[in-house]
Amino acid sequence: PYTIEWLRYGNPQSGATGNQYYVSRTGNYKLSVTDTNGCIARSQKYVYNRLQRPLASQTPTTANVPGPVCDGDSVLLTASVSGGTAPFTYQWIRYSSNIAGATNSTYVSTNFGAYRFRVEDVNGCSSKSVKTFIYETCRLGDQSYDLSDKLHLAAYPNPFNHQLTLALDNFSDEKVSIMIRDAVGRLVYNTEDIAKFNYSINTSNFNSGMYIVELHQGNEMQRVKIMKND
Repeated sequence: PYTIEWLRYGNPQSGATGNQYYVSRTGNYKLSVTDTNGCIARSQKYVYNRLQRPLASQTPTTANVPGPVCDGDSVLLTASVSGGTAPFTYQWIRYSSNIAGATNSTYVSTNFGAYRFRVEDVNGCSSKSVKTFIYETCRLGDQSYDLSDKLHLAAYPNPFNHQLTLALDNFSDEKVSIMIRDAVGRLVYNTEDIAKFNYSINTSNFNSGMYIVELHQGNEMQRVKIMKND
């Protein structure tokens, strides 16, 4: 009988004594066979390199309007890929379903939902991007929002740059919470239990574009559109 050992960089691998050995790490491998007389033969070297998986990310931008996303507007989703081996193939996904015909590096969304894309390189290695959530964030004054006629919210300066001040008229003793969302509905700022008539926010890390400020006080709510200019 023969004794079999699989070697990685000349070192025996634990438990690797069968006719087959499944490799999970990159490296140089050889097969060593010893007979009953102690004679040893070794195979030629096999080099195993793990292919790099492409890394997927996406950037949403408003395609038809410079402001928040409303019903009937569109958002341009752009795929970015690092690593892997070109050429790449793309498939855009809404929730968990492939979007028919959406196989380019960009996709224009006209429906709300959770979007991501799958990318595959020429070697068959693939990955998926994180989800981008798109939903309605505008139509100030639309009655479906039940905006308060008791709260009067002002934001200045508007457009703003590195700092924004919010002023609430008819301020009661109840504390307020503030949320700011960008054009695709992502929460970029959130704070609670504010007990000031005027409240300043450092916005130096905000990207240029349109935002929605939403203020809650008790059962009352108010919104206002603001614009960041660099």
